[in-house]
Amino acid sequence: MNKTIKRIIAMSLVVGAFSMIEPTKYLNLTTIKAYASSDNIYLRSISVSDGDSFSLINGKTTYKVDVSKSTEETTIRVKTDDDNDKVTIAGDSSPEEYASKSFRKVVDLDEGKNEFEIKVEDEDGENERTYILDIYRGGSSSTSTKYDDIFLDNIILSDGEIDFAKDKSLYDINVATNVNKINIKSDPEDKGYTVKIDGVTVDEDDKYRSSVNLSMGKNVIQIVIENEDYGEERIYTLNIYRGGSQSTTLATIDNTQDSIYLDDLLLDDGTVKFTPSFNQKVSSYAADVAESYDNMIIKSPPEDDDYVVRVNGDKVDSNNRKRVNLNKGKNIIKIQVSNEDDYDSDNEDSDNEESDTDYEERVYTLTVYRGTSDGSSTTATNSVAGTTNQNTNSTELKVSQWVNVDGRWQYNDSLGNPLKNTWHYDDKYGKTYYLQADGHMATGWLYNNGSWYSLDASGAMQTGWKQIGPVWYYLYASGNMATNTTIDGYKIGADGAWMR
Repeated sequence: MNKTIKRIIAMSLVVGAFSMIEPTKYLNLTTIKAYASSDNIYLRSISVSDGDSFSLINGKTTYKVDVSKSTEETTIRVKTDDDNDKVTIAGDSSPEEYASKSFRKVVDLDEGKNEFEIKVEDEDGENERTYILDIYRGGSSSTSTKYDDIFLDNIILSDGEIDFAKDKSLYDINVATNVNKINIKSDPEDKGYTVKIDGVTVDEDDKYRSSVNLSMGKNVIQIVIENEDYGEERIYTLNIYRGGSQSTTLATIDNTQDSIYLDDLLLDDGTVKFTPSFNQKVSSYAADVAESYDNMIIKSPPEDDDYVVRVNGDKVDSNNRKRVNLNKGKNIIKIQVSNEDDYDSDNEDSDNEESDTDYEERVYTLTVYRGTSDGSSTTATNSVAGTTNQNTNSTELKVSQWVNVDGRWQYNDSLGNPLKNTWHYDDKYGKTYYLQADGHMATGWLYNNGSWYSLDASGAMQTGWKQIGPVWYYLYASGNMATNTTIDGYKIGADGAWMR
């Protein structure tokens, strides 16, 4: 590791001093911004209604999103950082403004690659920046993706089924919930080609095999084959769903309700760590807040300004906000969005059957846990050395939950024993954590089994592009840091840092 990463690791030790915050029980009020190198103007976020979420990265202006083959149209949503900035989406210089600093446009999609230009400029038109958004209908392995004529000879998995064809580059694979690691073998057609599995180079000595850790839900693993002599490359992408493709925590698309949506869901004016992340077609969410929160503000802007939003039956204010009181423990909050064209939803006993013909509504359910979402606790003893096995801060032994021991977080198993030297996936938060040899939760940089991992201040394993200190790093879906490779057109050095 170079001096920069050593400094970052030292900084992480300082961050660890704040680890008394229980994992993911905090509000994330920060947003990754993509600053232009010459013009100080940027977008806050870009999203596609039917695609995976992504963060904007410093200096990067081209992004790719996959949607299903059945998606014939989708909505591009853009948020600016300044109220006065102007946005052009796909040539439309005046897209609909549906909320403060937010714009949207519905676009039609052809099969394969669809390229859209998004431009943001300041009020005076003196500074501007252009982003390119490539939406692949049917996935990026569609015929519109042009790869070089180099191929793998096969892909063999230790778990799950794959129907391999050398010219097919995208695969969806289901594995059982208890499969936390998968062995992948990928022989090239030519032994002179270079093969990388999830960023790790494999060769004949490795029998072209590598072992990859799996998180719950979706894991995106890329196998890259290169002919370095001629600069040729082909990428195979494996979407491996641990627990099956329908088990991605609570992220179940709700098509049973009307096609009327919220645009976003926030707590206390900051984006909350929902499980799952907000998707307008997903109607059930869970969130944790500290026990000190006896009330909170819910902000729920609708997709259309003419829609009416109610929180627990009461209309939101002009800023789409409503303050709600929180009891200790579990709180169920209902957020209703409706068009109310011809129907007063306050008068549900109306005898006029024709009045609700055009009425549409959708109800989102937000479960907020104030304090812990696991109220169970038992008292137990451990006969080892004749001592009682207790949390040092309490006479009760807490099982299958996070506990604070002398200011450090641990996770107790079903017998009340702390996990040690292991990764722990918490399905309540949808995050993965590492418990060290002493049982304490790790934060900051972690070196484990030959790879570096980055854990945020809450202990959650990070993935994707992350700016840590002044440097950008890329963490694979398995959490390990990328080195000596190129991702999204950006070269990464041996120390894992993006080489500018």
